Amino acid sequence: MYRIWLFCCLLQFGQSFECYQCNSQFNTLCFSTEYKDSFRNVSCPENACVIVRPPNNHGSEQWIRDCYKKELCDEYSVCKKCDEPLCNSSPRISLSVTYLLIFTALSYYFVMCNKIFRNRSI
Repeated sequence: MYRIWLFCCLLQFGQSFECYQCNSQFNTLCFSTEYKDSFRNVSCPENACVIVRPPNNHGSEQWIRDCYKKELCDEYSVCKKCDEPLCNSSPRISLSVTYLLIFTALSYYFVMCNKIFRNRSI
């Protein structure tokens, strides 16, 4: 039993920090998170991921998803750094989850208020 516990502890410490890596200039699926399975997962020594949107002179959008590198964020003004594994899939994911939680809480609140007011009128 002791050996199994020790083995599990060693596995926990052996995990690497991963980020998605793609460049929309070479992979057009990099724009959309629906196809994040087509992105490469890479180990990152900095324990941070980044989404960069460099200016493009050709008039088309470009996105870069990669491990955090200070040079990338210094070079481009639109740079989103995150500190969780595979967190650079989309900036919209956390926002949509936030909206879902707010909507759920408000719905619950209004349903409960409606029940209270119905019971008072009887």
